[in-house]
Amino acid sequence: MKGFSILRIFYGSLLLALLPGTVPAQTYAAVEIGIQIPEIVVLQPDVSPPLTFDFSSTTALDNGITITGTSLRYYSNKSFYVLIQAGSNFFSGGQGSMPASVLKYKTGQSASFTDLTSGPVPLTGSAGSKRPRGTGTFTVDFRMDPGYLHPPADNYSITIVYTITNL
Repeated sequence: MKGFSILRIFYGSLLLALLPGTVPAQTYAAVEIGIQIPEIVVLQPDVSPPLTFDFSSTTALDNGITITGTSLRYYSNKSFYVLIQAGSNFFSGGQGSMPASVLKYKTGQSASFTDLTSGPVPLTGSAGSKRPRGTGTFTVDFRMDPGYLHPPADNYSITIVYTITNL
C-alpha cells in the first residue's frame, strides 16, 4: 500500500503543478548577443616635425645625412604587410630634376639602404610573408646623399607613400 500512497502523492503533485495558478515561481529568458568586428588595418606615421635634410655644410654634401628612427605605428586584426614608394619620380622644387632614388631607406631589420622608387616596394613583410595581426611599431631610417650633382635649392620636396594591406 505504501507504493500506492507514494504514487498518489506524485500524481497529486503533478496535477497541482499543471493546474492554472499553480505554476512554480521560476521562469527564464534567453537573449542572444551579436558582435560585429570590422576589418582594422591602420598605419600611422609619426613624422613630427616633417623630415628635413639640411645640406648647408660641405661635410653634409660630402658624407650625406642619415635620419634614424622614423616610427610607423600599426593596428591590424588581419595579417598584413607594408609598402613604401615615392609620390613621384622626382623631387619637386629646385632648378633641376633630382630623382627620388637620391633618398634611400631601410627598416630596423635591414642592413643596407634601398633607393626610394615611385613603384610600391615591400617595406616590411610581403604578400607571401605577411606580418601577424596585432599592434606595434617599426622604424624606418632615411639616408640622403645628393653630393654636388644637383643645383642648390631650399625647397626640394617629395612625398613618401606608405601602404598597409592584407591583400
